[in-house]
Amino acid sequence: MESAWPARFGLSVCAGLATARGVSTMMGDAMGWMWIWPAMIVFGLLVLGFLALVVTQYRPGGAVTTPHPDRPPARTILDERYARGEIDDEEYRRRKGELP
Repeated sequence: MESAWPARFGLSVCAGLATARGVSTMMGDAMGWMWIWPAMIVFGLLVLGFLALVVTQYRPGGAVTTPHPDRPPARTILDERYARGEIDDEEYRRRKGELP
């Protein structure tokens, strides 16, 4: 049992002595790596923002959808009805004046 004690605790004693003398240990100075956490958070947010941009810009149909994309505007329908002879001149002018 006594022979296992130095093997189990010897490394931590040596590491403590080396740090006390100013020699770097295997882990190094832990405070030197503290910048990595904010950098990882910023990098993660940049990746998520890029993915959100890609998803919203390149989805089928574009970013703005209309309720009836295959339906022509009212003015076009009115012009077509007039061209086919479904409505006369007077009704065409009256309805054209009511359109926005």
